[in-house]
Amino acid sequence: ENHAVRRLAENCVCHLATASQHAAASLLGGFRHVLQESQDFSSCMSALRMLRTLAVTPGNLGADALDLLTDAGLGTRDPHLRSFAVLCASHVSTNLSAALRPLAPGLVEAIRGTALLDRDGTVRSQAAWSLKRIVAAASLQRPAPDLVELGLQGLEDMARLSLEPSDREIGVWRLFDVASIVGRAVSAIADRCIAALSQAAAEDVDGAVRSTAASLAGKLAEDKAHRPSWG
Repeated sequence: ENHAVRRLAENCVCHLATASQHAAASLLGGFRHVLQESQDFSSCMSALRMLRTLAVTPGNLGADALDLLTDAGLGTRDPHLRSFAVLCASHVSTNLSAALRPLAPGLVEAIRGTALLDRDGTVRSQAAWSLKRIVAAASLQRPAPDLVELGLQGLEDMARLSLEPSDREIGVWRLFDVASIVGRAVSAIADRCIAALSQAAAEDVDGAVRSTAASLAGKLAEDKAHRPSWG
């Protein structure tokens, strides 16, 4: 397949949707059908990319696209498509129009929920990366304290409460990433991540991530103490 042609077609479809309410309704219905019924992976990926674009547009079109991304996208049966839907949702959550901004927390909660319900772990790593991205964007680009809090809570839960050691390790490393990226500018977030890593180490039931979490917490605390530029 020619990916450039596919992307051009996707852009044309999105322009058509924004130009005509009737076309928008028909296209969104088509996207839902593709995500729920199609076995063609490329078509489903295209539908998700177009929903990501349309969900950040103002008005009813953005709201309807957001609903569809949350419902059919995050709820799709294929774990690899759910993983991409999580990535799309994280982008949308920090770029919503002013009118749809109140829906952002619910979208972040949906990402957390998708990670918690993930049965084989395929989506969890992407969800953790997406929560990290949300915290960074909501701290440094378009300040949104509520999204920062939800994102941090999601990573803290993953680092402390996940049953699988590999999932706890993912949460630990993403907390470290958040502190490294955001903590240099926002001291309170660095302190929050250090505390969360220390708690994850102390509460680690099987010892699988205790050493890593404690080591990363210590490294962050040392860096913060010796670098006046932090915070």
